[in-house]
Amino acid sequence: MTPTRAGLCAALLAAASSLGGCVAVALPLIGAGAVVRSQLDPADDDRGTRAPARSAPARAAVSAPAFEEEEAQVQLTTLTELPPPSPGRSDTAQRGIAAFSAYATQQMQQDGGTAQREAVLAEPGSLDPTRRECGSRQPAVLIDLDPGRGTFDPLDEATPAPSLPEALAALRKEGIAVAWQSRLGRHFETAARDRLRSAGLDPTASDTLLFARTIDERKQTLRDEFAKAHCILAILGDERADFDELYLYLKDPDAAIALDTLIGDGWFLTGPIESEA
Repeated sequence: MTPTRAGLCAALLAAASSLGGCVAVALPLIGAGAVVRSQLDPADDDRGTRAPARSAPARAAVSAPAFEEEEAQVQLTTLTELPPPSPGRSDTAQRGIAAFSAYATQQMQQDGGTAQREAVLAEPGSLDPTRRECGSRQPAVLIDLDPGRGTFDPLDEATPAPSLPEALAALRKEGIAVAWQSRLGRHFETAARDRLRSAGLDPTASDTLLFARTIDERKQTLRDEFAKAHCILAILGDERADFDELYLYLKDPDAAIALDTLIGDGWFLTGPIESEA
């Protein structure tokens, strides 16, 4: 060992003896790293100062405890059979449609066939869950065609949930009008009617279509206009903004938690058309 290295080692040993805690523990690891590097130093090989191989196990001895594995723990369960599978997308839609149809029918059967409660807020855009009274307006249900924040495609190969055509037919027999809403422009009405007819959702092409008259017309505007002449008993959609546009502008979704009381009580979350893909 050269005089310079001998002096460096002496300095390191003196520092280690004067330090405590984590710093003192770390020094042997640093020293072991220096030894390994000296083994790979060609200059040391030329001078015959190759470090002894016994220094390498010292590093392994320090780090070995970090890799000790805990004994596996086995816990027995009292489960005797597998739980039922989670409901699929189609099952969820079927239940939503059934609840939507049953609710609207129940509203019509109250007080001698006169609907009382509407699914539209008394003050649209507010956080107050109070709803308007129906009065003498014609009862109706509203279905949003757009998937989320997307736009309904009349040429899509999607098929309706099996129970939807039958549910709508039953509502019409109760004297309840059916309206469909989309952010599509009115020049798509013909294609949309053909799609609804071929899917069995509007066989006579007599339902109301609430499609935008201008490129910047809002869905809320169309809903409010329709509600002036109709009592909207129930709304079927796949997001809360299909019920009221205030959900498009909330910075804190929890601010509208009072309106959650309307979910299942006038507002029904499910997709009206389910894709086979």
